[in-house]
Amino acid sequence: MVRNLLVIIIISSFLELLVPEGRIKPFVRLAVGLFILIAILSPTLNLLSKNQDLKVNLWDYQMEEGIKQEVQEKGKNLNQQMMDTGENIIKDKIQGQISAVSNLVPGVHDVETQVQMEPSGDLKKVKITVRTTQPDRVNTVQGINVFSSTEEPIIEVDQKQIKNKITQVINNLYGLPSNDVEIEFEGG
Repeated sequence: MVRNLLVIIIISSFLELLVPEGRIKPFVRLAVGLFILIAILSPTLNLLSKNQDLKVNLWDYQMEEGIKQEVQEKGKNLNQQMMDTGENIIKDKIQGQISAVSNLVPGVHDVETQVQMEPSGDLKKVKITVRTTQPDRVNTVQGINVFSSTEEPIIEVDQKQIKNKITQVINNLYGLPSNDVEIEFEGG
């Protein structure tokens, strides 16, 4: 017992030397103190409780077969409910992420995203509905021409360019191939 105690104290002294001064040192001292207490109390408790047999009946508890099956069924139902709820939450979060990233593409006004997921949780297919923006043309305000008839500011939104950019971003973020990304344009 004395030899074990000396080895623990020597190792703990080296450990305390290696740990830098700061907030972690008191925790190391606490852990070392617990090991020393265990090293002292373990042989002492073995001597005192030599003839006693401590039994814990809960370790050997056997459940009746009918109750066991009922508990297992309830557990399976609860697990399925948690998986369904978690899948819907994940699906909503991914749809929100894709919509947010797609809204950052120039020329995109609004995005509606729908995703299909595999049972394993991987993305299967993404369908995106994109609404593009074009500024309204303003011809006159109270008799004043804001823009001349030859220089109307019309920003043409290139749908192919938007589609390529969104597809590239989704591919980079989620590893989804471009043929699994469906993009439709409406409005604008």
